[in-house]
Amino acid sequence: MEKNKINEITKRLSEVSITMSRVPIDTKKEFIRLANAEFEGDYGMCFNFLFQQAMEYQAIKSLFFDKLQNMEDKLDTLLNKETEQKQEPKTIKTVGGRRIELKGGKENE
Repeated sequence: MEKNKINEITKRLSEVSITMSRVPIDTKKEFIRLANAEFEGDYGMCFNFLFQQAMEYQAIKSLFFDKLQNMEDKLDTLLNKETEQKQEPKTIKTVGGRRIELKGGKENE
């Protein structure tokens, strides 16, 4: 009977506990400081808080870089249109269907 109870407790603990290794000493100290200051030493709640913050940061970062890429694409499109307009010679079409290239006026440098 005693052994079954120990196994049950061990199983419950393994579902809600975590053991970490190779944590840099400064990170561990800051984690403990944060847990003590903000979560009354509750490492689980501190870990949960940090994990949620990391997930929110990733979502915001993704949105930011998607918008940034969209803006860069639009800027490239506008710059390409401007370049194409500069390269295309200005022409007019006469009544007879002939095209005449305009070369007069001041050109942009």
